[in-house]
Amino acid sequence: QSKLTTNRNDRENGNNAKATSLLAGLIYDDTGNRMTPSHANKNGTRYRYYVSNALIAGNRQSASPGARRVPAADLEALVDKRMCQFLENKAELFGVIETFIADVNECNEIIIRSTEFVQQWPAIMQPDKRIILRCLIQKIILKRESLEITVNPGQLPSILFKPEDQKHVEPRRKTKAALIILTIPAKFKRAGIETRLIFEGPGISNRREPDRSMLRLLGQACQFRELVMNNRGRTISQLAKEAGVGGSYFSRILRFGFLAPGIVKTILDNNHPVDLTARRLSRKTHLPAAWNEQRNWLTSK
Repeated sequence: QSKLTTNRNDRENGNNAKATSLLAGLIYDDTGNRMTPSHANKNGTRYRYYVSNALIAGNRQSASPGARRVPAADLEALVDKRMCQFLENKAELFGVIETFIADVNECNEIIIRSTEFVQQWPAIMQPDKRIILRCLIQKIILKRESLEITVNPGQLPSILFKPEDQKHVEPRRKTKAALIILTIPAKFKRAGIETRLIFEGPGISNRREPDRSMLRLLGQACQFRELVMNNRGRTISQLAKEAGVGGSYFSRILRFGFLAPGIVKTILDNNHPVDLTARRLSRKTHLPAAWNEQRNWLTSK
């Protein structure tokens, strides 16, 4: 029975997963249902998700509107970044710890060690990160338009100080640490073929890696433009054949070789809207000639 209980807890918390789920056991949807790590394999690629238990146990028709299925990496990256922002923001952190640590010098020591800890954070292995997050975070609630992270700052000394140093901090507490909630605006929006979480706020990026489909489309557009500018009397059909594509596709993609430089830079810098995908862009027609009109045209429905 003890072994079965351990195995069940390991499954629920993702301890034995091939890819560590940082938020396993911590995240809930806005109806109070726990969200469990899940995954799907497609063309040899593993896609991880957090799924409301209501969707796992029942069917989609009977599940509540608050039930969610969200890409795991999106959530994990956001929580990871927000926690680091909290730990390295000296003013925000001091305002929290001074409420339960009596000694000002101890508060300053925590802030110094917290800054050093954030610098080391990228090098920490995923399983260790998960242990730390489970220590600091009590619960994460994914609401319709926000993400709420309930943090227990009273656990900071146990993370930042070595065991032999903790005895110098604990006795100087003047009260028990109160839980705090870090709120991040977020909403669901369709991006391509899947529903994504679109996060809003200063310094928050919705894309973890370059949009290779968009880069490939721009590369093709530039290639097709060069062929046209140096056509030597050849027709569009002949140029398309040389490029190895159909005439209709060649004509559609060619237009994007004349995008405003500012738009091209935004795409190359990976700062374009998440819902502006290569598939959506390639279906656009009648590209405006004026650069100042192209941005509104690209973001229109």
